[in-house]
Amino acid sequence: MARKNNLIVATQIEVLPPDTSPRLPVEQTIRVQQIVQEEVAKILAQTDNNLLQPWITSPAFAQEVRRQQTVEERFKFSDFFEGEGCLRCRRRTHQHAGNSLCQRCRPWFVDKLKHHMKKRRERTQRGER
Repeated sequence: MARKNNLIVATQIEVLPPDTSPRLPVEQTIRVQQIVQEEVAKILAQTDNNLLQPWITSPAFAQEVRRQQTVEERFKFSDFFEGEGCLRCRRRTHQHAGNSLCQRCRPWFVDKLKHHMKKRRERTQRGER
């Protein structure tokens, strides 16, 4: 690519081959979505498990859980923060960063979580429980 008067001019075009990855038939895709929705509904029905949802799940699963949650369930962490302050330091002077943690404490939590996930991954690779 060449620059001409602050514009980028394409000098070469590459054509990519068509996507040949295997795809599930539409019926199977719909069935998989139904199974996911059924499992999410089961988890949401269990009040103890629902307490931390979607805090400790994969992003795709968390999105599906959020889609099925009530307004009260969806805003439980921000409501907690508003009433009690940060879950870790109890301060109310900082902005809510998610999961009932302020902007100063959430990075601490993320670092600790990553550290423990790494330790778990290493133990699993060694064949430990």
